[in-house]
Amino acid sequence: MSETSSRQDPPPEPAPQAAAATPPGVPPPGGHHLTPPPRRKWPWIVAALAVVIVGGIVALAVAAHHQATQPVTVRYSVTGNAHSVGIDYSTWDNQTISTTKLTAPALPWAKQLTTTGFVRGGSLTVTLGASGGTATCSVTTSENNKTYTATATGPFASAQCRGF
Repeated sequence: MSETSSRQDPPPEPAPQAAAATPPGVPPPGGHHLTPPPRRKWPWIVAALAVVIVGGIVALAVAAHHQATQPVTVRYSVTGNAHSVGIDYSTWDNQTISTTKLTAPALPWAKQLTTTGFVRGGSLTVTLGASGGTATCSVTTSENNKTYTATATGPFASAQCRGF
């Protein structure tokens, strides 16, 4: 007779299975839950930056439009004791510069203009003749209520008010 063993080998363990690709947030087979992947923050950061940039552009456009449509009053004047004073003034109005030249036989002389547009400013120049004397030019704008002045003294002297 042959000897038989009452001893049996234990059943073989199942081979490990390769992890099946499961979409994020779906539990794998067997019922164990995986931790959901962290939420990405960069889309929110990009969206917030876009809102800030667009808001800044809109604010700049509104400010530029407001400045371009606001009328500004410019008052030119020349005072002094000189005779036959040459006066040249220029002013930006609605994106165009206009220049005027004249001779004032006696002082004082004054001119007031209202301008509009994004570009502002101009100049006022006084030039004395051979007889000399003294002449003071001044320019005042309603935009900043600042007065710009300059004085010319003596034959053929000149003074220029600018920067407004």
